[in-house]
Amino acid sequence: MFGKGRRLFSIASAALVVAGCLLAAVQLQPAPADLALTALHAAMRAYEIDLGFSPAPIMSLFESFGIGTGVLLVWVGLMNLAVAHHVPVGDRLIRTICTLDIVGGWLLVWVCVYFDLPTAAIFLAVVATLFTVARFRVRLAHPHL
Repeated sequence: MFGKGRRLFSIASAALVVAGCLLAAVQLQPAPADLALTALHAAMRAYEIDLGFSPAPIMSLFESFGIGTGVLLVWVGLMNLAVAHHVPVGDRLIRTICTLDIVGGWLLVWVCVYFDLPTAAIFLAVVATLFTVARFRVRLAHPHL
């Protein structure tokens, strides 16, 4: 897990777990007591979207998306740590996983920038950069692969 070429991969995976926990925690905290925000939340809860089987408030969809993304990031980070710990000679596999994490991380950064979430975009950009550096460090640690 912390062998040559895997240390940065493990650190980036742990940072992905932290990012997922923070994202889910932000979704679960109570909203600030602002009258305009309270009115906006009430309007979003009143507006329902017909999904075909039952109407759902749009606010519930946004909350579900945020919590689901947080849980998914935690799961991916834990799976990365499990691979780094249990795969004895899996540097090629770790490079492939790094590549997938890089693509997914930068796509999430783009989504956060598009929806004007600068704190999440910066944190996910740092994590994606860590995976980018880890991808090439694994290759340099074992050049024959």
